[in-house]
Amino acid sequence: MEEKMPGTYKVTDNGKTLFVKWQGSLLDSRLLDLTTERYQDARLRNGMTEVIDTRSAMIERPADKPALVRAINQMATVYQEIRKQIKIARMLVVAPDQLMFEHVSEFRLLMARQSVDVILFSSSQSLSYFLPYSPVELEDIFVSLSMGNLANFRQQA
Repeated sequence: MEEKMPGTYKVTDNGKTLFVKWQGSLLDSRLLDLTTERYQDARLRNGMTEVIDTRSAMIERPADKPALVRAINQMATVYQEIRKQIKIARMLVVAPDQLMFEHVSEFRLLMARQSVDVILFSSSQSLSYFLPYSPVELEDIFVSLSMGNLANFRQQA
């Protein structure tokens, strides 16, 4: 059986929106590689919005908290390097439960130091107020990312 990658992404709206689906362990070192890789995508534009769905990601036992804090710090460092190449206007993150919300909040504080607004949501429903997509379209995007079926994305002008 093929091992699932720690995330997938899709660029839409002529490079103005980057949808990301994190899946599996947040301690998977390949998550950092995926982050670096997606920011090398030539379609991305300065001032873009990154939308991250963490509903398929998992946080290991509380005993792994030091490792998770290190991973969050590493991710923030990667973003700091990336920002030398492309400006992220804001990040919209779906963090569905209290534990994920707490850890993404730590990431949010680190990103604030880099002048990136990170807005947290408990569900994808609220995202539609910040994006040119209906709640149904957003859910379709995230489901497609989970399935690896990206052919049905609506590309916005």
